[in-house]
Amino acid sequence: MKAILKLTVALLALPTVDSHLSTCSAQGTAFTYQGRLDDAGSPANGLYDLRFTLYNQLSGGSTVGAPITRPATPVSGGVFTVVLDYGAGVFDGSARWIEIAVRTNNAAAVFVPLAPRQPITAAPYAIFASGGPGAAGPWALTGTHIFNTNSGNVGIGMPKPAAKLHIAGGDLLIDDGSNFRMANGLDPNIETVFLDSQFFGGSLLRLRDNAGTGTIELRSDSGQVSLFNSGGARVTLSANTPAQGGSISLRNDDNLVTALLQGEEQVNFGAALTLANASASTTISLFGDGGSGEARAGVAGDVGAGTTAPQGRLHVRGRANDTRPSLLVETLSGSPTVFTTSIELLGNAINAYFQGGPSALRLNPNSAGNILLALGGGRVGVNTVTPDAKLHVAGADNASVAGGGLMVIEHAPSGNELAFDGNEIQARNSGSAITFNINAGGGNVSLVQSGAGQVGIGTGLPQGKLHVRSASVGVTAADTQNDELVIEDSDARLGIYSSDAGVGGSSIALAELSGGVFEDQWGIIRETTSAGDTLWFTFGPSTAPLSNPGIMALEPNGTVFINEFLEVQGDIAAQGMVLGPNQAGFELTVQGNASIGDLTVLDDVSVLGNLGVNGTKQFLIDDPRDPANRYLRHYCHEGAEPQNIYNGIVTLDANGQATVQLPDYFRTINRDPRYSLTPIGAAMPNLHVAETIDLTCATSSFRVAGGVPGKQVSWEIKAIRNDPTIRETGICVEIEKQDGERGRYLRPDLYGQAEASRTSVVTLVQDSR
Repeated sequence: MKAILKLTVALLALPTVDSHLSTCSAQGTAFTYQGRLDDAGSPANGLYDLRFTLYNQLSGGSTVGAPITRPATPVSGGVFTVVLDYGAGVFDGSARWIEIAVRTNNAAAVFVPLAPRQPITAAPYAIFASGGPGAAGPWALTGTHIFNTNSGNVGIGMPKPAAKLHIAGGDLLIDDGSNFRMANGLDPNIETVFLDSQFFGGSLLRLRDNAGTGTIELRSDSGQVSLFNSGGARVTLSANTPAQGGSISLRNDDNLVTALLQGEEQVNFGAALTLANASASTTISLFGDGGSGEARAGVAGDVGAGTTAPQGRLHVRGRANDTRPSLLVETLSGSPTVFTTSIELLGNAINAYFQGGPSALRLNPNSAGNILLALGGGRVGVNTVTPDAKLHVAGADNASVAGGGLMVIEHAPSGNELAFDGNEIQARNSGSAITFNINAGGGNVSLVQSGAGQVGIGTGLPQGKLHVRSASVGVTAADTQNDELVIEDSDARLGIYSSDAGVGGSSIALAELSGGVFEDQWGIIRETTSAGDTLWFTFGPSTAPLSNPGIMALEPNGTVFINEFLEVQGDIAAQGMVLGPNQAGFELTVQGNASIGDLTVLDDVSVLGNLGVNGTKQFLIDDPRDPANRYLRHYCHEGAEPQNIYNGIVTLDANGQATVQLPDYFRTINRDPRYSLTPIGAAMPNLHVAETIDLTCATSSFRVAGGVPGKQVSWEIKAIRNDPTIRETGICVEIEKQDGERGRYLRPDLYGQAEASRTSVVTLVQDSR
């Protein structure tokens, strides 16, 4: 199909054509596009599918926005009209071309693009918006500038602006370090308001009169805000300076501070208010006192009485040979001329008087406040002028109450007294010794908490962290080494007593900490049952000993329960042992010889050497028929040589033959195999071993022949054990008793001998093979 398109573009406010177009004052983004379409050289008539694609160039280039398709568009006399809406932001002032593609009203047909693309020209409303002076539009261009020609106001976010520029619903942002200026209306070079956001690292607000002469500036930089006039700074608000925690200062015309309010005058002081004369040479200051709640007044920073050069905040200087007090504080009685109590500060002494005579000096007698002495590193002396410690109390040379001691504490109602001397404390009641209680009402008592000090009970020379001596037996530091607890007596003992008859009534915990973190704990715990007392040894990560697994238990009847592992470096002899109750992974290791009468193992046992049994080898299980009341016992095969046994059932083939395959390791641990064959299901008089096991082959097997085809044969192989261990140790049946064993018996009772002749060690001597 060939089509010739003649286009006419118009932007019309036609509400009947498109709902996006409105008769309201605000216009939408849709516009009406009208063109002419010829089909085969004649004006087209009928329904056509039209596609409109917007480009940024006449040819090539990129699409702008999404294509718009208008299917089944009526065309009459070659003329068609459509409404197009590419949305906001597509027409930004840049040139645009529209490409039209057409096809008949048939979805299977292909769109045919028409050339050339048609330019999009200005529409009436756009012409109106940039009409310029004398035109209908409100905006005009002058070079690179744009200005508003409307006599009304401009609103941003506001349909009815109340000022020349009215911004609603947002902020006005001036970026890139630009300034905000307002002129006086007569001379654009005279700024009445000036705002600079990058004024030497801070910000500046300058206000001027219409003549531009009177100036007031508000500056903010380096943590402070200053208010200036033409003569300089007048008010400064400082948020933080090296020596001040915030301040407000007032200055005169010479830029001298005449009033200063500081949040923190120095590091160790509170707020300060300073008033100065015009030359700032004389000041009167009122200071806070480091949060103590008091205030100080000062001239030029300090207050002096009797001196013009005070050396402190308050400096009181008396006259030579003046008997009057340097500082006198008096309390009036009911009469304003009679003083009842006074405090004098004279030289280095403080004297208290009452009605002219010496009186007790009371500090804070009616207040719950603290009394602090010698905070600066000095010392306090009682009955001494040369204290050797923070508190030095001088008195008698012993701690007796009668002699005074260094310090005596009295409790008058009960008559109890506590006296202190150099290294002694005595508790007495009416001169008699009484019990000395420490924190008797509860709470912890810590002795020698840090350092290398030690505590002695009954001894003045403790040899351990805690040394308890009932009677001296000559214990020295060399004897105790690093012992933490030393108990010294002719018959020393450590008693742990409990009224709890259950598990853990009496226990000892030995715990391990690594870097302050709990690791493992050994526990020794007594358990009382109807059968008697049992001593348990536990070990594990729990802080509660009873929660850790039991390693070993000792019963009153001499039975030893052992869980997990038992390793003996020498020989072991026991009449009865129970190993591994309810614990997996038990291991018994004996480096020497083991002789055990009755051994009950409730877990796995590995024997790396030879195991000799005086009785029988057997398995013992609960009888499945009556497990609650009966056992079932089976005995092991025994002989004069160690044998390995293999057996099974094989089915004969059509020739009455079968090959039995043995494990690959058979030849490595066996020698001298013996064969047994038993027919099943029929008599087989000719049944025999046709081929024996060849121990030199990599695989081990033998062949059976002479049987009845399809029937089965039960077979069994017995071979002498021939692994490296047996080849090294050999096989020994008859053994001579060694020294220490001769004259002793494994079971002396069977030979009418005394129990004392029972042997405890058996040496299993092997032959030389």
